[in-house]
Amino acid sequence: MEEKEMQELIQKNWKELQDTLEVKFKEMEKEGQARAELESKIAKLNEQIDSLEAKLARPPVVEQKETDDASKKAFTNWMRKGVVAPEEVKLLASDEGASGGYLVPSVFDSAIIEKLRNESAMRGIATVKTITGYAYERVVQKNKFTIKVRGERETANAPSTTADNMFGLLRIPVHDYQPDPPPAITRTELEDSATNLETWLMENLVEDYAEKEGTDFITGSGLNSAEGILTANITSVKSGSATDIKADTLIDLTYALKSKFANNAKFLMHRTTIGKIRQLKDPSTGQYLWAPALSVGEPQQFLGYPIVSDDNMPAIAGGALPIVFGDFSWYYIIDRRGIVVERDTTKYFPYITFFSTKRTGGQCIREEAFRTYLIST
Repeated sequence: MEEKEMQELIQKNWKELQDTLEVKFKEMEKEGQARAELESKIAKLNEQIDSLEAKLARPPVVEQKETDDASKKAFTNWMRKGVVAPEEVKLLASDEGASGGYLVPSVFDSAIIEKLRNESAMRGIATVKTITGYAYERVVQKNKFTIKVRGERETANAPSTTADNMFGLLRIPVHDYQPDPPPAITRTELEDSATNLETWLMENLVEDYAEKEGTDFITGSGLNSAEGILTANITSVKSGSATDIKADTLIDLTYALKSKFANNAKFLMHRTTIGKIRQLKDPSTGQYLWAPALSVGEPQQFLGYPIVSDDNMPAIAGGALPIVFGDFSWYYIIDRRGIVVERDTTKYFPYITFFSTKRTGGQCIREEAFRTYLIST
């Protein structure tokens, strides 16, 4: 379906959804509840809009000619036969050495990381950094500097400033993520030259990694995993209802951030919450607050800010935090260079398995750049 056709269909479904919502609101006002078939129609229209929005948000597919470089050939040969020629060891070397597995070549690794980014909403909006060590470290300012004009500085008493009270060390460790159980393949498939090992490896690794990472970037404890955005000590704005969201408090949420963070802010929420958002009106104007995307690669918007859907976000419920609003460039995802793979022919005999390790960390590095939305009075 062409971009223009998708846009027209989104607008058509949105108009039908608005009309259906108006009928629902009138029935609720008159009868206290709406007919079940109306709720069903609203859910169906939301699903159709979600599907079209997802397609519209996908970047165009760019065909790339496959590069059969030396490291890729060596890695593929090792996967098939379990043998690495002496001159190829350096091409596949990992920090653990041969006994700890071999490093996935960059042509494989880049494709895997790109697929992970497409699978994980947080990877698409956070700051992602690649390191070679076991932790990302950065000096951060703990307290504000006192800025003075020249005359004040010359006459004032010297401040009691030390490195200890002005600076701190931000450290984000990476953690070992491993598929369990590992991908397994038959010897016949492995020895068959027609088997595309690159495709097989990505299909069997990406989903496992994406599901676990995606969960941890939202709710991870930070102890043996990435620290989730909802685990950070972020100030909340209450919804004003014990069970639901409200338009006026969501408007308050957008004004709770300083302008320097609000300028690049986004909403992060579950798709079911987006369905609720589409039903909200501005209390003063009566206009719907949600707006569909208008072109390829652009997200849907609410109150003028982009909405990002993440199925790892909690649903609307009492005491839940179903929405995060903020500048997600202040959430850091740290990847240690490369995925390491080990080949095993005995543990799950007669299958050949490929144990892999991907090292990733994550942390909110500036809590004032975010606000969470708490379902509470």
